[in-house]
Amino acid sequence: MIVLFLMMIKSVVPKTNIDKINLTPVSTTKFTDVIGQDEILEDLKYITMLLKNPSLGDEIGVDVPRGILFNGPPGTGKTLIAKAIAGEAG
Repeated sequence: MIVLFLMMIKSVVPKTNIDKINLTPVSTTKFTDVIGQDEILEDLKYITMLLKNPSLGDEIGVDVPRGILFNGPPGTGKTLIAKAIAGEAG
């Protein structure tokens, strides 16, 4: 019974070519796109510098951040800032 069920699912599910799927989209958002967040721009540049070159953090005893939590009401640009960090860090 289970074998028949698996065969039916296999025939219904379309086959996709994994090579054609882009699993890592590149963000094109930069810090120049973030307007009105001047007070945190220096911190973001420092974090981006650490992400680009982790050895700089080792020299001064700072670990590379594994994640950043943004807190605030909706519409304040949290997602835009995260995209800008990803775009600048590559």
